[in-house]
Amino acid sequence: MFSLRILALAALTGWGSTALAQVDDSTSSAPAPKFAVVVHKGRGAPNLKRPVKKYIEKKLKVFGDQVTFNQYRKAARQAGIRKKTELPEVATARTVGPALGLSHVIIVESVREREQVGKRKKNVFYAELAVVDVNSGDVLLTNRYKLAGRRLNLAIGVEMVDAIGPVLQAPEPEPEPVPEEDPIAAAPANPTPPHRGESPRAQ
Repeated sequence: MFSLRILALAALTGWGSTALAQVDDSTSSAPAPKFAVVVHKGRGAPNLKRPVKKYIEKKLKVFGDQVTFNQYRKAARQAGIRKKTELPEVATARTVGPALGLSHVIIVESVREREQVGKRKKNVFYAELAVVDVNSGDVLLTNRYKLAGRRLNLAIGVEMVDAIGPVLQAPEPEPEPVPEEDPIAAAPANPTPPHRGESPRAQ
């Protein structure tokens, strides 16, 4: 089951190309997203800070401006949120995000589960991801990625970046409707009627 706390993204040169290819001139007119990546280590789960920074954070910079985790934690403390376990909460993102002028908060949390493997139960580790829209407070994306043992590797990073990138991009503004031309108004004025006995072509 997903917790409402969750995790972040990834990619490096040559990978994550699906998301990176979607950043083009069509979005240049929209304001760049400003986001923070919050990584949390669940109980008994691996610490994902280094692989998240290597495979995800560095490549997410192409999508907008990034606020550091230390800045996020400082703003949380100023808001009275001091427990580490509260930092990856969606409620914290909704509180801290506006104070830092963020558009999104990306939460990545490692979790450990006991699963039946053959005749025995073994520890299985996952990275849980959530992307929170600060303006609306909505959770735009949630997903879970099974780790390679205890590691978040390059391939997993690619999947995460490809999922996060499109969510960070602001939607293109809808084109203004073009008013339909009134056929009656557009019709030319009636020509001056010819004089009696004169051909219309003679005018």
